Amino acid sequence: DAIGDVDELNSAIGLAIQLVSSSNQQQTTRKTAISEQLPDQLETIQAWLLDVASTLCTPSTTNSRKLQRTRFSGNTAVLLLEQWIDMADAQLAKLRNFILPGGSPGAASLHLARSVCRRAERRV
Repeated sequence: DAIGDVDELNSAIGLAIQLVSSSNQQQTTRKTAISEQLPDQLETIQAWLLDVASTLCTPSTTNSRKLQRTRFSGNTAVLLLEQWIDMADAQLAKLRNFILPGGSPGAASLHLARSVCRRAERRV
C-alpha cells in the first residue's frame, strides 16, 4: 500500500505542476517568487519520491550493493524543504484561520497532493 500511495502522491504533484505552471503563464501581474519557484521545487520532490519508492521496493534481503544504491537519505531533502517553507512563509500574510481547499485549480491540486502525502506518511 505504501508504494502505491507514494506513486499516487507523485502523480498528484505532477498534476499540480501542470496547473500551477498554466496559472503562472496566464498571470502577468501577480507573479511571486513562490509561484515562480514552485514548479521546479515540485519536480525536485517528485525525484525524491522516486527514490523513496525505490527504497520501499527493495527487499532488505537484497545484496548490500543494491541496498546502498536504493537507500534514500532524507536529511538533505528535509533541510531543503524546510528552507523552501521558510521562504514561502516570509512572503505570506500571517494566517489567522484555517484555509479551505480550493482557491484556484493549482491550489486545489496542491491541497489534494497534501492529503495524499499525509496518507502516504501513515503507510510508510
